[in-house]
Amino acid sequence: MVTPARLKGRAFGRVRIEFITEARAATRPTATVNTPTGPMQVAIPEVTVLDLVAAPERGGGLSNVATVAAELVGEGRLDGHALAAAAGTYPIAVAQRTGWLLDHVARMLATSFDTGPLAV
Repeated sequence: MVTPARLKGRAFGRVRIEFITEARAATRPTATVNTPTGPMQVAIPEVTVLDLVAAPERGGGLSNVATVAAELVGEGRLDGHALAAAAGTYPIAVAQRTGWLLDHVARMLATSFDTGPLAV
């Protein structure tokens, strides 16, 4: 979990949650998701992809990051303009890597994804 606060990791049975401190996390777009315990703010898919590309080791390696990106592209769950807006809070290199990765997975899926809005 990416959060602007410093929090210790927690374990719930076999599930372990690690908190990653990122000062800009509070400024990045979120969506409200209803859960059994109440509404929760979660990152939009575009922010999730950018977070994974920024720190692929936190996502289990670049292969796992590519798998997540491919699923989001294949399901049409990413918006190029939302991605470009969110990318403004990341280093330029992260935006460039994300664009390359999304172009690559779209080609592998024989589909397209417009990374034009990401052009810096």
